[in-house]
Amino acid sequence: MRLRKTFILLLLAAAFAAAAAVLVAPGAQAGSASAPAAHASQAAPEVSGTVFADDNTNGARDAGEPGLPGWTVFVDLHGTGVLAADDPQAVTASDGSYAITGVPAGTYLVRLVQQSGVSCTQLSGCLVMATFPASQTVVADFGETRQASPSLPPTGSPLPPGSPPGPPVFGKTFTSGVVSGIVLVKLPAGTKAAAVKGTGFVRLTEPRSLPVGTILDTTAGTARITTAVNTAGQTQSGDFGAGVFKVLQDRRQKGLTQLNLMLAAKAASACPRLGKARTAAKKLLPGSVIALLHANVKGRFRTRGRYSSGTVRGTMWDTVERCDGTLTRVSRGAVSVQDLRHRRTVLVRAGRSYLARP
Repeated sequence: MRLRKTFILLLLAAAFAAAAAVLVAPGAQAGSASAPAAHASQAAPEVSGTVFADDNTNGARDAGEPGLPGWTVFVDLHGTGVLAADDPQAVTASDGSYAITGVPAGTYLVRLVQQSGVSCTQLSGCLVMATFPASQTVVADFGETRQASPSLPPTGSPLPPGSPPGPPVFGKTFTSGVVSGIVLVKLPAGTKAAAVKGTGFVRLTEPRSLPVGTILDTTAGTARITTAVNTAGQTQSGDFGAGVFKVLQDRRQKGLTQLNLMLAAKAASACPRLGKARTAAKKLLPGSVIALLHANVKGRFRTRGRYSSGTVRGTMWDTVERCDGTLTRVSRGAVSVQDLRHRRTVLVRAGRSYLARP
C-alpha cells in the first residue's frame, strides 16, 4: 500500500513538471516572465551627447543653456574632416540630444558639422577622439556660441588676394591650401598683411605662399602643406587637421619640417597642477584632451608637443595633448617618438601609441 502511494505521488510530480515546461518560454527560467527580443533600435548607442548653446563660452553646459536641434554629429571613419555617406551619423533632436550606433572597431574622431554664424567653444575644437568598441557609451557634448571667437571666427576675414603661389623656398616659405572645412592663418609679426585688425587670424581661401613661422588653425578643417626638401626644388607635402600649429623649418635639418602644436590660452588652467594633483589628472582621461593634431604625410615631418616629438618619413598619426602628457597614436607606418622629459626615443608602429608623461 505504501509503495502504491509513493508511485502516485511520483506521477503527480511528473505531471506538474510537464505543465510548468509548457508555461515557461524556451530559454527562460521557471517563475520569471519571458523577456521580449531586443530590437536593433534598442541597442545601446556607441556615441551620444548634446549640442547646446554655450552662452558664456566656458565649454560646459550650464543651467538655462538650451540644446540646439538640427545639428549633424558623425564619426569620421576616413579621417578627412568631411562628412561621408558611410560615416555613422545622427541629427540632434529638439532638445539637442543625439545617439549614434553602428560604429566599426577602430580609433576615430567624433565630429560636429559646423554651421555658419557660430563657433565651437571646446578647447580642442568640436571633436572627440575615441576607440571603439568602448567599454561604455562615448559621451561627446559640443558647445556653440554666436559670439565670434578671435581664434576661430566662423567665416573669418579672408587673407588679401595674391598671385598664384610659387614653389616653396627651402627654410623660408611653404605653400598651403584648404583640403576641407575652415583654415585660418596667422602670419609672423612684421609680415605685410599679417592679420586683420583685432583678430590675429585670417581665413585661407586659396593656395598661398606663406613664410616659415606662420601659425595655422585647422580645428575646423584640414590644410595641405608643401615644403621644400632642398635648394634643388624637391618638395614634400602632408595634410594636417584638428589642431593649431606653427610651421618651422631649419635649413640645417636636411629638409625636416617641424610643426609645433599650440595650446589654447585657457587650456593650461583646464588641467590639475603637477605634484599632488598628478593622480587626479590621470582620472580625467579620456576627457582631458586639450589639443590635437591629425597628420597624413609623405616626406620628412615632425610634430612637437609639450613632452614629446614625433618624426616620420611618410605615415598617418595623431599628436594628442592631454593633462597627463603628450600621446602619439600611429594609424599607418611608424613614428620615431622622442620623449623630451625622459630623454629616450621610442619607435611606435601602426596600431600602437606612446604617452610621454611630464
